[in-house]
Amino acid sequence: MASKDLAALIVPITTIAVSIVMFIGAMALPPARFEPMGPAGLPYIIATALLLLGIADLIQLRRTRMPSPDNTDTSGTRTLIFGTCTILGYVLLLQSGVMGFVTASALFLIAMGLALSRDLKREMIVIGFVAVIISIGVALLLTRVLVVVLPGSGALF
Repeated sequence: MASKDLAALIVPITTIAVSIVMFIGAMALPPARFEPMGPAGLPYIIATALLLLGIADLIQLRRTRMPSPDNTDTSGTRTLIFGTCTILGYVLLLQSGVMGFVTASALFLIAMGLALSRDLKREMIVIGFVAVIISIGVALLLTRVLVVVLPGSGALF
């Protein structure tokens, strides 16, 4: 196996390993007292999602071999730096309480969508619409189904 094939396996294997660690950690949490799912509910959901994403990534790697990236292209580095700064800004917005979960999440998803988009003019409206829908849906799922208190200014928006 070539070194580029091993490098392509790093992300899915790490994702699967993190999901296994989350499963083990969730099993160590105490049973529920008041919440319907208990403290281990959300870690189980996230660990299952990570496990499925890791397996899907392995299957996709098996089906298609990715060509080696061109070393002269720096757009990937810029995207990585912008993405990292966007994630840090999102966390700071939520921790500071400047805005609610839905607004901060929508802005985060729009920024990440624009960073990863190739054709901004075409996709800008779709990215904005999808970001708002996903933010509201996740907020409702977390607050109404999983009974999670969201960070932010106390309100969803």
